[in-house]
Amino acid sequence: MLRSPSRFFACASLLLAACSGSRSEGGERTSHFVEATSDQTLVAAAGTTLRIPSGSLDADTAITVHAAPAIRRPGDAVVVATPVRLGPEGQTFHHAVEIELPIEPSAIPAGKTVDDVVVLRAPQGTNAYVPLPTRRGGAASVVAITEHFSDFVAVVVTGPAAIADGCGDAMCVGSETCSTCSIDCGLCLGANECGNATCDAAETCSSCAFDCTCPIPMDGGQLPIDAGPPTVCTGASAPIDGTVSATTATFPDSITYDCDPGFSVVGLLTRACQSDGTFAGVEPTCVPSTTTVYVAATGLEWQLGVDPGTYDWTAATTFCGDLVLGGRDDWRLPVLEELISVTDYTTNLPAIDGAVFPGTPLGYYATSTDGSAAAANTVWVVHINYGQVMTYSTATPIRVRCVRTSVPRNAGLVDNTDGTVTDAETGLVWQQVTDAGTYMQAAGATYCAGLDLGGVAIGTWRLPTVAELHSIVDTTRTSPSIDPVAFPGTGVGFHWSSTVNPDNALAYYAVRFTDGADTYTFSDGLLTIRCVH
Repeated sequence: MLRSPSRFFACASLLLAACSGSRSEGGERTSHFVEATSDQTLVAAAGTTLRIPSGSLDADTAITVHAAPAIRRPGDAVVVATPVRLGPEGQTFHHAVEIELPIEPSAIPAGKTVDDVVVLRAPQGTNAYVPLPTRRGGAASVVAITEHFSDFVAVVVTGPAAIADGCGDAMCVGSETCSTCSIDCGLCLGANECGNATCDAAETCSSCAFDCTCPIPMDGGQLPIDAGPPTVCTGASAPIDGTVSATTATFPDSITYDCDPGFSVVGLLTRACQSDGTFAGVEPTCVPSTTTVYVAATGLEWQLGVDPGTYDWTAATTFCGDLVLGGRDDWRLPVLEELISVTDYTTNLPAIDGAVFPGTPLGYYATSTDGSAAAANTVWVVHINYGQVMTYSTATPIRVRCVRTSVPRNAGLVDNTDGTVTDAETGLVWQQVTDAGTYMQAAGATYCAGLDLGGVAIGTWRLPTVAELHSIVDTTRTSPSIDPVAFPGTGVGFHWSSTVNPDNALAYYAVRFTDGADTYTFSDGLLTIRCVH
């Protein structure tokens, strides 16, 4: 045991013989040595030895060596030497020095040897220990390399954090895993006591903060010999036109940022609470997006520009999954209903609002909606030239416009038991059973306007738009491609919509309930009618 401090002074004399041992004012034995003339080997009273290369210390540097305060035994580790404090705290050596610690061989667990001992270092009073490169010094000592004035302790790790082949070098490298090297890879050491990473009934954050919060998980080489109170970071705030998940966090947790719809993140999306009580990095900002378009009616944010390339369906899915745009990386292919929602049936070539999506190339655009119910190895697409919906081979290259966020589509169809069905997703009320006859488009519109059904006033019912008709298509079914319980007896032919072809006032869009595809046809054709309000 090192009962009282031993002190060494570096003096400015040029020869070792010029300095001699003396006693300090407090009566402690001191030793003097000449700095920068030759390597020095200094031995404290209880055998702690320092080997200090020349040039490692400034003149008049004082070094104290004494026993460090007692530490709690780490889980799955045995302390085999008196903890040593090398002071004063805050100083560093200019070059790495060797510190040799005497150990108690009898304290080494059965099956272990001096070669299994590792020296840990921590800033004084913190117990946030980091493993140091360690080698055998002698039969009863170990040598470690350090540049710091710190607390040092020698331990043998007996559990999963066995130190071998570089494990314990504070870097998770090569073949190391949390099973083979938890001291590097992030597991909290366990023991059948406070410090086993399980908060038992009698334990509190005051009596065993290590278990109650596990705040320092052995990553970065930190060994939680005594975690102490958790480190809390405060002061985070939401950016203008954005949000933050929390304003405080406990080390090592993170907070996340996001921007309001129509704004892009500039900076970090996540910031980690650091061990010094500050958040990593700086708060991000939110700026109006120049690469995305937000549609408030649907809650969807769309890729503004379209990649000039074309992709088969698998590659298209990968393209969106890998896309980072507007500071976000959660892009995906749209489902069919989402792509229809930005299709503008009042214009053609392309059938999309050019003011919102300028420069949209013509062609077929991919969705994530499987078309195999209608035809094998197909996916549903929108032909943006005219807004037509159809199935397309998954192997054929097509265009891609990615999307992110959505309102969950978990609402269903409600039978109102009065001959009508309410779509809880859209709020539309539908005629449940279609009329047995077929109609020209204008006659169909007249039929709906005069429909007396569901207790609403005459004139409330109307022909649906083509997008509204698509909202009740069930692409997982065919013949008919609609919920047969909600809409019994639905025919498989085309149903009229109120959407006129912008290039021909005599043609209207119609949806085929064989498979859910659509087309436009002349208004004098005889088709099925299903009314809506």
